[in-house]
Amino acid sequence: MTGKWIVFDGVGCSGKSTLTKALQTAYNQKYEGQRPPALLFGLPRRTGLGALLREFLAGQRALSERALIALFFADFCDCYQTEIQPALSKGHLVICDRWYYSTFVYQCDDLPVENLFTIAEQLLPHVPDQTFILNPPVDTILERLKLRGALDDRYDDGDQWRLFTYHTRYNELRAKQKLQKHSFQVFDETFTVSELLSKILPQL
Repeated sequence: MTGKWIVFDGVGCSGKSTLTKALQTAYNQKYEGQRPPALLFGLPRRTGLGALLREFLAGQRALSERALIALFFADFCDCYQTEIQPALSKGHLVICDRWYYSTFVYQCDDLPVENLFTIAEQLLPHVPDQTFILNPPVDTILERLKLRGALDDRYDDGDQWRLFTYHTRYNELRAKQKLQKHSFQVFDETFTVSELLSKILPQL
């Protein structure tokens, strides 16, 4: 029995974390006793290599941009080999909060995005079954940031120009030739969690 692997990606305050947790709960309630439970992995992880990355993102550790890219891909590879692949082989629905699409968006100022695509293809040839990009309007994200306060993150820090740049890059991912085998669904409007669940859960 092979499970299904889905990914959610997008800028900070796009609603990924809230949605992935709600989806895991809704899926497990709907299919309790019928299917293996959904498993949720947040990237970067909170242990090992992922912990180093989180320290950098929180401004607690210095890393060069190339070292940062290497660590991100190392964390993706280790997560896939030790957690995602075994879970899929047991029939679980695997939900990831971020994948290497974030690296394509945030790290392409230091290394050309085509080079990042090549690294991903070589290290991680297996692609998610479905990728959902949450990319609500920039005004919506800025309003959420005002309510929540700026994120303690090197990239998603509330800077309007950077946010607009990342937002545009996420929208452009689905048109990249090297990503044609990836199945993207982009939500570029403002939806509630319930509305998104009603759109996504039937696809699983």
